[in-house]
Amino acid sequence: MRLAGRVIAITGGAGNIGAATARRLAREGGIVALLDRDPEAAERIRSQLTSDAGSAASGHLALGCDVTDPAAVRAALQQVHDRCGPIHMLFANAGIEGPLVPIADYGDTEFRQVIAIGVEGVFYTLKYGAPLMADGGSIVITSSLFGERGSPTNIGYTAAKHAVRGMMKSAAKAYAPRGIRVNAILPGIVDSDMVRRILAARGGTMTLEEMTANVPLREPVIPDRIADTVFYLTSDDSLVVTGQSIAIDAGWLL
Repeated sequence: MRLAGRVIAITGGAGNIGAATARRLAREGGIVALLDRDPEAAERIRSQLTSDAGSAASGHLALGCDVTDPAAVRAALQQVHDRCGPIHMLFANAGIEGPLVPIADYGDTEFRQVIAIGVEGVFYTLKYGAPLMADGGSIVITSSLFGERGSPTNIGYTAAKHAVRGMMKSAAKAYAPRGIRVNAILPGIVDSDMVRRILAARGGTMTLEEMTANVPLREPVIPDRIADTVFYLTSDDSLVVTGQSIAIDAGWLL
C-alpha cells in the first residue's frame, strides 16, 4: 500500500469525485479525512472505506465543514492534524455548478455563492491547510475543463474554475521551498450528480450519451478515473510535477 500512514484531507468529500478519491487513497493505506457541509453524507462514505488488504481501515474522519467559513475550515483542518498528525495531501475539491442562464439573468447572490465555495473555499483550504502539512506533501485543486474554456450560460462556474488555476500556480511557487507540489485537475464531462443536474436544468432534452457524442473517446469520465489521477499526484510518482493543470476529459479539449 503506497500511501500507508499518509494523512489526506478532502473538501467536498461526500461528492462523487471526493468519495471516489477517498476510496482510492484509503485502499492505498491513506488515512482520509472527509470534510463536507453534509457531515452525515461524509460519515456514510467514511464508514465504507477499506484498505486493499480487505479490512476496514482505521483512523478515517468525517467532519462537517462549510468551506465558505474560514473559521470552520481552520478548525476542521486543525482537528485533522491534531487527531491524525501532519497532513500529507490536501484535495481542495469543494465546488458547485451554479445556475445555467445567460449572463444578464445570472443572479448576484448565486454568483457570490459559486465564488464563495469554489474560490474562497480553495483559498481558505490553502491558507489554513498548508501550514499543517508535512514537507514534501501534495496539494490538488479541482478545476474543470471550464477552467480552460468559456461558457455562455455559466459565468460563475467558469470564473471560479479559471481563478483556482491561478491560485494553484501561485501556491506551487509559494510552497516549493518546502517540497510541497501543487497541481490542478480539469475534469471534463463526468458521470456525476452535478452533470445530471445540468442535464435536468436543460429540461431533459439531452442524455449523458448525447452530451459526450462529440468527445473523441465518446464516453463520460467516471469519478474513479479522476481518483486515479489524484492518486498519481499524491504518490511519489509525481515528485517533480508541480504547477500543472491535468485534463481528465476523454479528449474533450482536443
